[in-house]
Amino acid sequence: MSAAPADAEAVGQHTHQLRHVARGGAINLVGAAVASLGGFALVALVAAQFDAHVAGQYFSLTSVFLILLAVSALGTDTGLARFVPRYGAEGRPEAIAATIRVARVPVLWASLAVAVVVTATADVLAPALGLDGSRGATALRLVALLAPVATLSDFVLAATRGFGQMRPTVVADRIARTLLQPLGAVAVAVLAGGLVALAWSWALPYAVSGALGTLALVRVLRHRDVPRHVDPAVLTEVRREFWAFTWPRSISRVCQIALQRVDIVVVAALLSPTHAAAYTVATRFVPVGQIGGAAIQQALQPRIAHMLALHQHDDAERVFRTATAWSVLTTWPVYCGVAVASAVYLSIFGDEYVTTQAVTTVVVMAVAMMGAVAAGALDTMLLMAGRSTTSLVNAGSALVVDVVLCLVLVPVWGITGAAAAWAASVALRNALGFVQVRRALGMTPGSAQLLRAAAANVACFVVPGLVAVLVGAHALVLLGVLALGGVTYLLVLRRWRRELSLDLVLHALRRRPAVTAADTVADAPEVATASSGRKP
Repeated sequence: MSAAPADAEAVGQHTHQLRHVARGGAINLVGAAVASLGGFALVALVAAQFDAHVAGQYFSLTSVFLILLAVSALGTDTGLARFVPRYGAEGRPEAIAATIRVARVPVLWASLAVAVVVTATADVLAPALGLDGSRGATALRLVALLAPVATLSDFVLAATRGFGQMRPTVVADRIARTLLQPLGAVAVAVLAGGLVALAWSWALPYAVSGALGTLALVRVLRHRDVPRHVDPAVLTEVRREFWAFTWPRSISRVCQIALQRVDIVVVAALLSPTHAAAYTVATRFVPVGQIGGAAIQQALQPRIAHMLALHQHDDAERVFRTATAWSVLTTWPVYCGVAVASAVYLSIFGDEYVTTQAVTTVVVMAVAMMGAVAAGALDTMLLMAGRSTTSLVNAGSALVVDVVLCLVLVPVWGITGAAAAWAASVALRNALGFVQVRRALGMTPGSAQLLRAAAANVACFVVPGLVAVLVGAHALVLLGVLALGGVTYLLVLRRWRRELSLDLVLHALRRRPAVTAADTVADAPEVATASSGRKP
């Protein structure tokens, strides 16, 4: 007699969590769209306004900067995303305060240490990274000295996300910082500045996002009545538990960022900064395509942590599968469109970037990303289940494969070799994650929703786009075909809105769900004062 109410309760919990993911994902989507499009505009601007050599040095420098941030963060972004919602679900505000404290101090010291080491060795490091001349070393020192500011910005915003607050990250990082960076590059171009001035324009906006993020975190802590003073016994307990989980993640995070950026540095070092500029241009669409997927994944983290903490594994699997289908719906249109219109895409940056190698690179990267998105947020599932060491092994293995294949293939195939190496490393990481999530949690991303999402993209974009390319259609005709495919795609989504759970997205955006006593810290309404006001 209790089976029906139990089933209804399970469905209700699953729907409740999906609405939170939808709402958080929608908020993140705005910021992710601005961030990705701003990053795209920044690359296009630098490629157009500066010679290819300076542009390549700039892209290599920013890649190094992001790797330095990953080293300094010590994986605390994921640690905060796991433990703050967990302690909230357990009703332990003092443990939340302890978590923030035990994470903050090591991060600050690590960022200062990284800044000192890189500054002291800049003359040696700069040439090895493709940053030739005295200006290259000066620019490297500059970004190293500003790295602690950027690290603090990322930390305080990660802490607000642990409370389920997405808007501070959207406003401070995704919008404010991302818009200030291309505006700074415009100013540098107008004033005829060089690499050092470009480095300033890249790094200084982190000070703005850091200030806004700090204000937001202070408001959230006050609103949630998080105590300022923590019992030493609680501090010791939390420190041990937090870092036992987080230290593998710190290495994994470095591997992850290096996996995203090391190929640019390798191309600059083995070939030239000019080739690095061409490779950056050819791969710039990847983060643009990730707009929707990244927004959904960031909103997914605290929800999965909450459900696993309460042993709601069936609900977690349903949310995981639906979130994977939603990621395909939001990312595949970009990757499908860019793959079939790769030459048109490259022409945005200038005719000199439209080469056979660049076109092949675009197609390889697009196909690799489509496969990665369809695999789902496997790393998120492992991390929120406490498998940070497993995540580290996966990321480290993928990075080794990427670097080794880059060293072998780049001298032979050029930038296409770098793309092939990256695609192989991503495929390896997802294959490992798929097997591990299935064994550890009994979950897979596959579902009827995923098949529908993939089929809709292939039918609306890939098939008509390939037909247009094969018949030799003009670029404008090809773009028209893809635009018509986009309209058809929206109609298909409207027709399948229930099957794809898109009606939950609309419901979540129309009304804010009520907060009950059973909800976690991540379920509470967002702080209006904090919401009034990252990876390119």
